[in-house]
Amino acid sequence: SYSIGYPLSCLSNHVSVSPNHQTLRPSSIDSRYNIAMFGVLGYELLFFEMNKHEKERCHILIDKYLEYRDVFQHGEFKELESNDDSIRFQVVSKDKNKAALGYFITSMHLACQETNLKVVGLDSEKTYQIDVIPVPHELKEFGGLVNQITPFHVNPEGILVKIASNFIKMPPEKDSYIVKGSVLEAGGISITPQWSASGLNEEVRILHDFGSRIYLIKEYEHKEN
Repeated sequence: SYSIGYPLSCLSNHVSVSPNHQTLRPSSIDSRYNIAMFGVLGYELLFFEMNKHEKERCHILIDKYLEYRDVFQHGEFKELESNDDSIRFQVVSKDKNKAALGYFITSMHLACQETNLKVVGLDSEKTYQIDVIPVPHELKEFGGLVNQITPFHVNPEGILVKIASNFIKMPPEKDSYIVKGSVLEAGGISITPQWSASGLNEEVRILHDFGSRIYLIKEYEHKEN
């Protein structure tokens, strides 16, 4: 891995098209961005070929990158414990006031195990606020399940669902925590459970094959009322 011998500021990471030109693997705009942000972020996309959802996501994701750019380019990078199903790595700022953790899966499984969010190298005496970068879901992602909420049967590949997907977004999970650095390093915290076909709300996390999440971490500033 280049990250062992080179700082992230030496890595030029570009968000390319899907399916990928070399592997033909399809992936979401979010997952392509989530990988590319650990370094010098760039885009290799034609704006006029992107759909409405992708354009909106690019604006949001670039803003998040600019807010944490110094961390992603000059922070201390570390690969965390991984397994056959998921890969995790993190980057922590030199003053330990900010950090980011990337969580990536290879394929989705039924009855997923509970996921712990563990970060190492933070200040054990500081308190941190953790927020996931929310990922709204397009209606067409749910296939035939769309008929569970429609008053009449529709073709999940039909024109009605495609049109509705431009205007209707399903809610993302809202993972937000305030926790001590010592807790994050000792055992971590449990995040919202993964989708198991039991309904969708803000307490459910949905990850498709090659899905991912980025958790942004910063020192918590308590404000008096």
